[in-house]
Amino acid sequence: MRRKGWFAALTLAAVLVLAGCGSSAQNTDAANETNTADGTETTGGADAADAVKPLPAAGQASDEMPDGTYHVSFDGGADLTEEDGSLYLHMEFYEYDRYAVQDIEALEEGGQIEHNGEVYTVQSLERRTGSDGALTGVEINGGCEEYGISLLYSEDEDAFRSILMDDAYDTYTIGSGTIRLSEGIALKDDTVLDSPADELPEDQIGGYDDVREWMAGRSFGQNNTYAEIRDNEVASIEVKWVP
Repeated sequence: MRRKGWFAALTLAAVLVLAGCGSSAQNTDAANETNTADGTETTGGADAADAVKPLPAAGQASDEMPDGTYHVSFDGGADLTEEDGSLYLHMEFYEYDRYAVQDIEALEEGGQIEHNGEVYTVQSLERRTGSDGALTGVEINGGCEEYGISLLYSEDEDAFRSILMDDAYDTYTIGSGTIRLSEGIALKDDTVLDSPADELPEDQIGGYDDVREWMAGRSFGQNNTYAEIRDNEVASIEVKWVP
């Protein structure tokens, strides 16, 4: 469909996520117990020492963030402020669980995996492979649709990432921070493109002088909004299309 309808699709996707693929941490019982509603078993204590663990993630967010590109959310009106002639943006920062390829390839039923702060016993395991036989995805305990865990291989990261429905990132907050906007900031809205594979024309990339106008009327959620931080300034904000 044309991208002018994508923001409506985002709202529908959010409803579907809440209905079918809520956060795993919200759908489990206490450690060492079994959730009788969906059969998902979580395990705590020393028995979880050998569980597959996520790769190291970014630390707690603050007003001073390391260089990198982050999932963020913010209100383009209320969270944009001016101080001493500079513009600052208050953002919530998010992370998601990533796993080493060799750890997921070696995972078997009866094993354990840590996900969103909980340790799960693998009761069922469904693998997906590509045409070359390489592992591309894993559904653990029925996947996210059954309050289990869904993992998708990310070629960019060479790791498996935790996903929700429609391959949306299964994010969790790491806190918030207020970061100054770079005067050379690039503002990109890829949802105007006919195809996500297309490049955004230079004349459609916003800049520092029109940041307020560019943010007006747009929604900035953690699954479609990315902020690039360089030298503790916001170097770019990009809104991407998501199913």
